[in-house]
Amino acid sequence: MPTFGDYETYGEPLAITEDRGHVSTVWRARKAGNQGDPNFAVKCYAPHRRQSPEGGKPEDALAKDPAQEFLAGIKQLQKAYNEGARGIVPIHDVGFSDEGAWYVTNYYPRNTLKAWIARRGSVNSADLRQVVTGIVGGCLALKRSRGFPHGNLKAANIFLVGKPCPLRSTPLHLADAYPAAPLQLARLGKEDRREAGELLHQVMEVQDLRALGELLLQLVEGRLVTSAYDYNYPIASSPAWENLGRDGERWRDLCNRLLDPQLSLDKLTLESLAMEYKPTGMSPHMPKILAGVGAVCLIAVGVYFGHKLVNQGRNDRQKADQAKLVLLIAESKSALERNDFDAAIATLEEALRLKPESPEAMALRKQADEKIVAAYQHEMVRAQAAMKAEKFEEAEQIATGAMRLRKNDKAAGDLVKAAQARRAARMSQAELTTKYEQAMTDGRAAMNKKDFDGALKLVDEALRYKSGDATATIFKREVQAQIDAGKEAQGKEKKYQAAMTAGRAAMGKK
Repeated sequence: MPTFGDYETYGEPLAITEDRGHVSTVWRARKAGNQGDPNFAVKCYAPHRRQSPEGGKPEDALAKDPAQEFLAGIKQLQKAYNEGARGIVPIHDVGFSDEGAWYVTNYYPRNTLKAWIARRGSVNSADLRQVVTGIVGGCLALKRSRGFPHGNLKAANIFLVGKPCPLRSTPLHLADAYPAAPLQLARLGKEDRREAGELLHQVMEVQDLRALGELLLQLVEGRLVTSAYDYNYPIASSPAWENLGRDGERWRDLCNRLLDPQLSLDKLTLESLAMEYKPTGMSPHMPKILAGVGAVCLIAVGVYFGHKLVNQGRNDRQKADQAKLVLLIAESKSALERNDFDAAIATLEEALRLKPESPEAMALRKQADEKIVAAYQHEMVRAQAAMKAEKFEEAEQIATGAMRLRKNDKAAGDLVKAAQARRAARMSQAELTTKYEQAMTDGRAAMNKKDFDGALKLVDEALRYKSGDATATIFKREVQAQIDAGKEAQGKEKKYQAAMTAGRAAMGKK
């Protein structure tokens, strides 16, 4: 078993995760030579290493090594914990080995908040309050220690502490914070470094607030969320939120405030959340203490922003837009790396609406277009090869994928139709009739289950087997009518929710 510093691992790895070539491995561990239960955990991070340019300096390669930045974030957690910060994991040791960068922390048998959500645990208002206060407290502890909050907040980085008990009584510990001072900043000039650091402050806090909103959504709805494409904003009322009783609307309102695409620190901050959701069980003197702290914070914030306005001449709206632009570009890069072209293009279009002249956004859009063209051409070559090999069903599937890359592309559409025609021509009349009847049967079954999109796909398949068939044509009209009615109902529901949101906002403003 691998050994890390004074700690030896025990058994097989608890988890091995891979993300774009970066591999993280977690083991249970104990002090070398000790017996008994292994009460520690070792996480080893092995990033995908790019080769250094020929003749490059060792320090240049080091500055670009993601393992160095990973370890920088861990050391900042260690510093904050040693200073007495609560709500973050203790770091017992850190270092490098042949396997990668590693650190040792406590072993948490109850695992992470992600595992808890995956088990679809139900929540109430007290549970949500505990999560908010625990996460905000940990983020503020890091912010006091290093000047930045967490920056990498997600359910997998939040550990449940202690013996099994209701979530409302469970302490939470945060892990794997984003490094507060990326090594790349060291290469900037003093003024540029100061401005970049200030912008990173804001981006990380806004990102943590948005991540907290996604965590609330996952807890209430009992499902895991991987990106903003997994839900619709604003979050609409549903039975899951109604199960929270009279507090449901208040929690949904907070969730929407946190997920607001226009969220900025002049609307909401970690400090304001800490004041709004104070932990229960305070001493009698605590309100006075908090009031004093709040007054000091207000004075400090007023002085800070006054100084900024006088000396830099920037307004908060521009800063918020710039922070959002940085987030959008980072999201689009991530989507492009995993070849999720739809997500990359949607994010880049939003970035370019925010700042049409952004050189980085325009360069990324050009790169995305080039990758889409290359992927389209590759798929078309594969589809044509399948046609030549008379693999018509395979050719149809590949050409359909090419059409998804370039919407309504005539060449790909013609290839789909040709593959369908050649496949149909191969069949005998009896086979065509059998497939037609099966498609119609499946289509009616889908219709009965209110799977109208599935029914439309099946009736189109039936019409390929019997072009112009009257029964299938009438059935298709019925399916399309149901789809159109559903879209109309969704439109009305969306307008209703927007009106209700606006009404509540107006009510709040009296």
